[in-house]
Amino acid sequence: MTLTNDDQEPLLLQRIETNVPWAESEAGPLRLAPGESASVALHLRPERLAQGVIPPLDGRLAFILDGRGEQSFPLHVETVRRLENLDGPLLVDPGPPRVVLARPGPRPAFLRCSGDQGLEPHELGLTPESYGSAVYAGRGAVSLLLRLLDGARAQVRKRDELGAGSFLVVRQPWFPVNAGSAGLSLCDWASLAANPGGMAPPFVRVDCWTVHVCPESGASRPVTFPRGVADALGARVLRCAARHFGMSGERSRELLRYFEREMLAAADPSFLWLMTACEALLTDYRWGPAYAWGRLLAVWREHLPVRRGTDVEAAHHDLSEAMVEYFAAVCRSIAWRVGRTGEPRHWGVLSSLFGSEALSAALETVVRSAGFEARCAAPRWADWLRGSCARIDET
Repeated sequence: MTLTNDDQEPLLLQRIETNVPWAESEAGPLRLAPGESASVALHLRPERLAQGVIPPLDGRLAFILDGRGEQSFPLHVETVRRLENLDGPLLVDPGPPRVVLARPGPRPAFLRCSGDQGLEPHELGLTPESYGSAVYAGRGAVSLLLRLLDGARAQVRKRDELGAGSFLVVRQPWFPVNAGSAGLSLCDWASLAANPGGMAPPFVRVDCWTVHVCPESGASRPVTFPRGVADALGARVLRCAARHFGMSGERSRELLRYFEREMLAAADPSFLWLMTACEALLTDYRWGPAYAWGRLLAVWREHLPVRRGTDVEAAHHDLSEAMVEYFAAVCRSIAWRVGRTGEPRHWGVLSSLFGSEALSAALETVVRSAGFEARCAAPRWADWLRGSCARIDET
């Protein structure tokens, strides 16, 4: 419920009372300045209904206000749908850039609240700053992950009317080594990519701000860039966006100064939104350049002045050239390893950009002309997690 104080004086809500056992609110004390609004929760508890009592249900809500007595309103519930419990764990890909939720089973599907696009961190009760701090700087990652799962459970309950008793989570590279000690069931991303993903090692995973190598034997490891984040794929995305959105104002110039000084490498809180937004652009490219650039522009406008919109065709052309150049450099590095170290000639390249019809053909051409046998694929973490559950069930 949303409460608004339309009076000229401050308002203090002491509590909310109900006259029925199946509804309650823990709101209060809550102070509202003139014109201020706030949301309060009203919880319906159908499990408290007496035997034989069925909807429709009627009761009353009483708002107890300091110095103003009580304001009473009718409460009516037309129907009650019982919560269905998931048949297995809630499957979670925690991103970045968004959180994707799915259910196991013989015919699994993405949950309605998430879809295959995923939920924004704020939809799970997380601030962009806290999410970015965990993902890009490793600050408070375990506690954020636990809050993320609480938010996921609430969204599934509210929007899918499903109860989630347990979780199975993709262990993404940003997870700290002690994540398993929090009592979570985790599936390592490299294992999922290999089976059921079919990306047999050795392979390289190219994300917006990181690159990881998964060798034939041993654990995956991150690649260290000589100039830090300035050498990452996201740096090219950032420069391309800055050109096409029209950098204007002191805030925009400050952004470029921070970037050149590699402040993004330290995950400066001022620009964590930008790291996530650039990551989202690459993921959103599977729905087409117009959609991806439109979403990035909308986020950009929330934080920085924009001198103009963007010519999608021109922005896509520039980004395509930048991506081809970057992947060519990645492939030269792999070819060097193949030629100098005797590593296998067959390598896989994993990147969300291979899920884009607009980019995949050009990138695959670059990879496959690099002097080694290559397989290119876009990660499908939630799908692969479901496949992992199916293997467990079969055994």
